[in-house]
Amino acid sequence: INNPKDVWLKHFYDSLTPLLYLPDMNKKVSLIDIGSGAGFPGIPLKFVNQKFQLTLLDSLQKRITFLDQLISKLNLKNVETVHGRAEDFGNNPNYREKYDFAIARAVSNTNTLLELLLPFVKVGGKIILMKTVHVENEIYEANKALEEL
Repeated sequence: INNPKDVWLKHFYDSLTPLLYLPDMNKKVSLIDIGSGAGFPGIPLKFVNQKFQLTLLDSLQKRITFLDQLISKLNLKNVETVHGRAEDFGNNPNYREKYDFAIARAVSNTNTLLELLLPFVKVGGKIILMKTVHVENEIYEANKALEEL
């Protein structure tokens, strides 16, 4: 994605669409972004709502280093970066069932995302799976996995 219009639409605007499903902007909530990559959607969400307690989890150290620099440049507070795999940190008592919301954008299929994200949310918490269009079949097939999990 090189066209500035596409960068805005496909990265920044797309990253803000979960605001439609997140609570009131005045409410403090915890959010973990699994597979953060370059910080989408976590950083734009945090930039818009400073009350979010944000954790960015990614498996590549060079991405975490980039995110640490970005967080410093933007002077964002209450943002933690974590280098590791969701499969491992979902079982870590410091991260398991600690978040109001877990979110992933362009990470994996729905069945896998359910297994990766659900361990992070508190009882009553929610996951947000940012998927492309035409995923009805994938979502339908994930119903059984969701029931089991």
